[in-house]
Amino acid sequence: MKEKVGWIETELGQVCSKIVDGTHHTPEYTETGIPFISVKDIYNEKVSFRNCRHVSYETHRELIKRCCPEPNDLLITKSGTIGRMAIVPNKPEFSLFVSVALLKNYKSTIYSKFLLYSLENYLNSINISQDIKGGLLKNFHLEDIRITKINLAPLPEQRAIISKIELLFSELDNGIANLKLAQEQLKVYRQAVLKKAFEGELTRKWRKQQTGLPDAGDLLEQICREREKAAKASGKKVKPVKLLTEEELANLNRLPSEWHWVKIGDITLGVEYGTSAKSKESGDVVVLRMGNIQNGQFDWNDLVYTSDKAEIEKYLLRKDDVLFNRTNSPELVGKTAIYNGEKTAIFAGYLIRINQLPILVVADYLNYFLNCPIAKINGN
Repeated sequence: MKEKVGWIETELGQVCSKIVDGTHHTPEYTETGIPFISVKDIYNEKVSFRNCRHVSYETHRELIKRCCPEPNDLLITKSGTIGRMAIVPNKPEFSLFVSVALLKNYKSTIYSKFLLYSLENYLNSINISQDIKGGLLKNFHLEDIRITKINLAPLPEQRAIISKIELLFSELDNGIANLKLAQEQLKVYRQAVLKKAFEGELTRKWRKQQTGLPDAGDLLEQICREREKAAKASGKKVKPVKLLTEEELANLNRLPSEWHWVKIGDITLGVEYGTSAKSKESGDVVVLRMGNIQNGQFDWNDLVYTSDKAEIEKYLLRKDDVLFNRTNSPELVGKTAIYNGEKTAIFAGYLIRINQLPILVVADYLNYFLNCPIAKINGN
């Protein structure tokens, strides 16, 4: 490694005139007065005065005799959440609790920003549980802070390092903002693709290249036949297919001549709610809940179980079953997922199973449709 000319390794106690923590005694708080800062008030490299406590001016004058934060000093949290840092702002005045340490660095030797970044690098690089006081770190003691080693660069190079870090951090922040924007744009693009798919636009060229495609009338006849056949096989009663009225169709998008608007109930054997029985932390069979539907798939973490044989028989999931949330916030109602048979499972009461007929509608097709804007607008 190339030697860094002019750099030295030193301890924080050598570059600070004072390293002290705030008062060890809880003062009497007041509704207004001088801000009293503790670990919860330091985050994002800033001191937040929004929800801090206050003490009287007289109490503040006593507290700062021992620990007096001044502009450009460095603060670091030393208990609770360890290692949060901030540089003391020009105003307002404030006092500190014991959970925060105050570092009064020699400003002619080390810039506060350089000290902050050096300490951040140190805390990121060490194995805290082993390197400080052994075991799980609960406190970063003043003694530990004083003997912490950092690499000290000459002042001109410190300035250059600070500028470079802030430039790169700014670029990183911009990159994160652009990534979030891209993610939002992808959501919009996905919805646009789904909309075109279920208006027939995506397969327009494909249809022109095909011969002998059934028309809408043939499709309706097939729907009626298959529903009757499935109803007889399952012993379930099904209502006859009821065509949408002209008034209903007027509010829907125009479709290709080979397509037809139908209600989901007309191409399935209906829907059913899941079990309302209480689940347990262990058992024979998984009970899938609302929280297990994530991004169109089932998340097999945070599971509950049942061993109730009657419930298992009634609500047992079959491969390619489509389920969706029936209650939640507006953006989460209707979230869907396809059960692929990963584990034997039943489903809980806040989920709905669509008893689809595979010969009429493929599970993936139904799943995509339920997530497209058309379905969200028209409901069924």
